[in-house]
Amino acid sequence: LSSVILDKETHTLRIPPRKEEDQQFNYKELFDYTTLFADIFFLADGRVELLGPPLLNLESILKNGNLSIDGKNYHDELNITSEHRKCRILLPKIQNIHKKKLVLEYEGTCFEREIQPNQCDFFFFFFVLVTQQRDNPLEWIGYWIAHHAKHHETDAVLIYDNGSTLYTLKELEKLVCSVKGIKKVCIVNWLIPYGVTGGDKSIWDSDFGQYQSWEHAMARFCADANTVIIGDVDELIVHEQGISIPQLLAYIDEPVVAYRRRQIEEVLSLPKYTDLPRMHCHTHLYQAQKMPWAAKYAINPKKVKAGTHFRVHDVLGDKMYTDEKLLGRHFGALRIHWRVG
Repeated sequence: LSSVILDKETHTLRIPPRKEEDQQFNYKELFDYTTLFADIFFLADGRVELLGPPLLNLESILKNGNLSIDGKNYHDELNITSEHRKCRILLPKIQNIHKKKLVLEYEGTCFEREIQPNQCDFFFFFFVLVTQQRDNPLEWIGYWIAHHAKHHETDAVLIYDNGSTLYTLKELEKLVCSVKGIKKVCIVNWLIPYGVTGGDKSIWDSDFGQYQSWEHAMARFCADANTVIIGDVDELIVHEQGISIPQLLAYIDEPVVAYRRRQIEEVLSLPKYTDLPRMHCHTHLYQAQKMPWAAKYAINPKKVKAGTHFRVHDVLGDKMYTDEKLLGRHFGALRIHWRVG
């Protein structure tokens, strides 16, 4: 990644959008004050994208600086979209894209970063499973991938690892590569803060991290994939009739299919399952009267409109079809609270 991180001592920092009285006890600890850009990379068409959290109060400062590539100033050609808990800055198509450097002047500091290559050819025509995670047990990750390989034709995996400490990225990659049917694997060392959740008042305005992850996945890696399924390690997607997600996406006109989620309760199916590590297959009970959880979705990248926003529970800018027979089972017994706040 070519990230740009501000210095807490010398730079103006991002001001939290949430009122002081609405902030939970650890809001200030978890808020992302310093990430200006998570990554700088080429799009498939040769344009350059600078991706980060919403600029908020930093936009005017950014506009007062200079941004150049190979000595050419692009200050007056910035196309800034800062909304939906992320910011995308697009620059015009660059000729001869090999090993280009971007220079950003910000409050007297000169940041020089290599523009990262577009890698959509890596997953060209693959069926990609995407997640962001930290420290989920490797057994869970392997089971989750195997399920999607068996039931949804998954043959490639893209993981945004948010700072795991229980194993190395190499160990994680080795595990993923060992799953039957998986042909392509990419582990992104994603140290961008997840941000702050909604808290007791359910004010969702500061969880910037995952919005950047999904935009990054679709723009830098998955634009040419056959199918992209976005989900969490503690969720298994099933269809009542055994239809795979790629089959659904091929059948419908919409580029996105959404699925409801059901909470699987933290009650073990059998006493013998008390020993750790617990697995998805150890629990199966749910409360039928409970409302489904907020939806997740899968994408046909070849159909989706340019400029679509990929949010946590839906997309904005294109049509989405909800299949009532497609269900994500969320396993409470497997949930780890790495997204605190």
